[in-house]
Amino acid sequence: MLTLDINKEMTGGHIVHGRVGDNNSPTEKVSVIGSDGAPLNLTDVSISFMGNTKDNQTIISDSAGVKILDSTKGLFQYTFPSAAFSIAGPYERAYFLFTGKDGKIFSSGNFEILVFDNADITAEEAETVINEYNKLVAELQVLQKKNMDELKKQQSDYIRSTDASFSAIQNNITNIQNQMTDFVSVIDTTASNFLGVVNQYVAEGRNTISNSVTQAIDMVQKALDEFKKANFYTTTQADDRFAKKSEVSLAYTLKDQLQSIDDANKIWEIGFYPFQNIFPPANMPNVSGLSGSGTGYLLVSNRRDSDFIVETSQMAMYPDLGRIYTRYQDGYVTKSTQNPTLKFFDWHLIAGGSPASAEEILIGDRDDVMITPKGLKQATAGSIVFEEHFGMGTALASISTDGLVLPIGASVGGSSNYVNNRPYTINSDTTLTITKKCRLKVSGNVRFVPEATNSPSDYIYTHLAVNNVYMDFASQGSTRLSDGTLKLSWAYTGTGIVDVNEGDKLWIRSSLRGGKQVYNLALMNLTIEEIRSSDNEPIYPMAKLSDNPVARQTELVQVGDWVDLILASTAEVADNAKPQYRVIVYPNGGKTRKKVEFRGAVRASATHNLTSSSSSLVVATLGTTISAPQTTIVTGATNHLSFMGRVATTNAGWLGVGNQSGTTLEYIYLNQLTYWLD
Repeated sequence: MLTLDINKEMTGGHIVHGRVGDNNSPTEKVSVIGSDGAPLNLTDVSISFMGNTKDNQTIISDSAGVKILDSTKGLFQYTFPSAAFSIAGPYERAYFLFTGKDGKIFSSGNFEILVFDNADITAEEAETVINEYNKLVAELQVLQKKNMDELKKQQSDYIRSTDASFSAIQNNITNIQNQMTDFVSVIDTTASNFLGVVNQYVAEGRNTISNSVTQAIDMVQKALDEFKKANFYTTTQADDRFAKKSEVSLAYTLKDQLQSIDDANKIWEIGFYPFQNIFPPANMPNVSGLSGSGTGYLLVSNRRDSDFIVETSQMAMYPDLGRIYTRYQDGYVTKSTQNPTLKFFDWHLIAGGSPASAEEILIGDRDDVMITPKGLKQATAGSIVFEEHFGMGTALASISTDGLVLPIGASVGGSSNYVNNRPYTINSDTTLTITKKCRLKVSGNVRFVPEATNSPSDYIYTHLAVNNVYMDFASQGSTRLSDGTLKLSWAYTGTGIVDVNEGDKLWIRSSLRGGKQVYNLALMNLTIEEIRSSDNEPIYPMAKLSDNPVARQTELVQVGDWVDLILASTAEVADNAKPQYRVIVYPNGGKTRKKVEFRGAVRASATHNLTSSSSSLVVATLGTTISAPQTTIVTGATNHLSFMGRVATTNAGWLGVGNQSGTTLEYIYLNQLTYWLD
């Protein structure tokens, strides 16, 4: 999503990508922030996209692709035209122009657009090719119609010529029939004459045949000798080697019904054997759960070799159950054996049966069951991790009250079917009520706009809260400038992981110094993810609290009160921010850990500032209960944004500040100093 600011401030690094030839894509969601830091109201506002392509080759001005999503929240959607991606390379500039109904014109900050080149042609070339293609299609259609008309004409001519030819053929047939009648008469006459000639030659031929008999006998003997050389089976040999017609005709015919489950172990003859009330079929030890009538057929097949039956296989079919089982044996059985008992391998289910369960699908060890869509959905339902994203929430303005709910924005998307898989419900005040025990990761960006006047707060915190237990989320320390007139805008990222139970309340809360004020505070975006872990150990034992007040001390985050520091004579309060400390106790696996935090500003009491030579100024001596276990040195905010001071403490309880910036400073804040006591 593009987030654009009317103040021309950069609020993100989002880049719009496209490619030469893209048409009406991509589509971007745009969030517009007004000059006061709140979403810009787009009611009755006309929006236009303005852009200069690479090297200012093209100027794009377009308003057709704008679609308002939520005018009061400053949300709209824009689809780029094809002309926007006609030139490869980065845009020289790109922004949106807004025109109010009163004629007032204002614009957003620039954002980046990068157009990739394509592999073949530019957008203009693509349009030219398409036009040429359409022109060729039109010409082809004209030629096709012309050819069809010509073909129809040729077909009509051919039919007319065929009719004429057919009449001529009929006449020829009649003539031929007349000629055949005449020819038969001629044959009769010729046959009589030929018979006389034959009788004449018979007598003469008898002598010739007698002379040729000897020669013919010799030729026949040679043919018999060649015939004997061929390989032929006798009837007996053929019966032994090939199946008889009677045997073939009996294959897979209906046989007598099986009477016992043991009958199948003795059957090797090919055929169909009906059975009834047989549960399970013979020698089927690995099959269970059969029910119904138990009616079906046993199909038997085998391979025969000489006097042996080998590789007998059986298939048991239960039509009413929708199941088919098979088994086979690899031994030899002599045909002459009476009622042989065959040793089969186990039966195997090859069709039907119960589908794989969700657990079986996840384990993945079986390969003899089917997977149904329902089973697959059940198996994968737990592997889809929930995630939901929220847009910018309503900004809080002129805040002077501690502990306010920081509103979250509208949901903008998430994981598969995320709306129906939410582990929470969203309340009207945008707090969340947890609906199941789970572990959540909450992350987002918070925008702080400090107030330059009206008692500005020197810090602003946001907390991730579960019921009344708080966790640091995003914070901002001192931002006051020397002139006291500038309002600054800051954006920080916060992240927290919490364990929650059904019924818990989760929310983002604000915190600032009492009696002070912050100009504007807004949650820019928020993401909530459910975390799956390999064990059930909680990260924070804060989801379920003990009823025992003593035990509860190790289950809750205990935030102590702010206590005034007793300053040394060399230091004094500065910037109306009294130096204070507090102790926060965190639960830690049934025990606790303590952290010390400081706030407030100090300076030298003698000079009422911190000169450039103030290398070390003693502020206070801490008691043994809050002394740091080791030396800790941090930087401290000052009245100048360009210069930082130094804040240090030792295990002896000494707390001091220093200035080595080379410039005299009015004060140094202690807010960055924090350390664990254990």
